[in-house]
Amino acid sequence: MKIILEFDDATVTQLLKTVFFGAWMKNATKTAEERDPNMDSFVQYVLGRLWNSGEKTRVCVNGEGLFAFAPEFEEVLFEQVDEYDQDIFWDELTDQLARRDYYQKNPSRIGKVPEGKAAEDLVTAIEREKEKFDKEFEERGVERLRIVR
Repeated sequence: MKIILEFDDATVTQLLKTVFFGAWMKNATKTAEERDPNMDSFVQYVLGRLWNSGEKTRVCVNGEGLFAFAPEFEEVLFEQVDEYDQDIFWDELTDQLARRDYYQKNPSRIGKVPEGKAAEDLVTAIEREKEKFDKEFEERGVERLRIVR
């Protein structure tokens, strides 16, 4: 299938962000052997098409002869990755701690899949637990967080 698309500058920016963030989510935590070669090929394809179409501001050719995101553009994208990572870290931490505390207080509910009102009550109860951790982390960070053995 052959598709021809026309992009204005703003749309090219969105395309580049989408490709960058998609590749980041797929390969960022992988070793060289674990990387998805199809994703790497797709990134090269998109960046190469943009480079050959005249996009020299946000796309460059690196020292290995591969197409890459221009360092200045990539720096902005990594700032957004850092913001996302911070948000996800705190969300995931509070969620895990809230679930832990909820099930410690309600051990009879462990392993049961709630339905209907019970499912709504579970979400509400876990949200109440999360609020405690959100407040704590907002006020004190991890200052009082300890591992008890």
